[in-house]
Amino acid sequence: MVGLARREMLQAAQWYERKLPGLGDQLLVEIKVALTAIVQFPIAFPIIDPLFRRKILDVFPYALIYRVELETIVVIAVTNLKRHPRYWWRRIKPTGADF
Repeated sequence: MVGLARREMLQAAQWYERKLPGLGDQLLVEIKVALTAIVQFPIAFPIIDPLFRRKILDVFPYALIYRVELETIVVIAVTNLKRHPRYWWRRIKPTGADF
C-alpha cells in the first residue's frame, strides 16, 4: 500500500473510531479482508482504468483502488465513495488530462 493510501486508511479509521469506539477497528478488519481477497484473486475485481481495479468494501462506503504489477499488488487509494470518489485520478493522470 503506497503512503497516501495508508494515510487515507488510518485517517478513515480514526474518524470512525471517534464516532463510535471499535468502529475504526472494524473498518481496518474489513480492509484487511478486502486486501486478502485482492491478493487471492487479483483480477477478479472491476477494471476502472486500463491499469487499475477497484474492490468495494462490504460494509463501509470505501473502495481500494489498486493495480497488479507482476507479482505485486499496489494499492494507490482507500477512497470514500460518498466524497469525491475519483479524486485519486490526479495521482495517475497527467495534469490537464481529460477524465
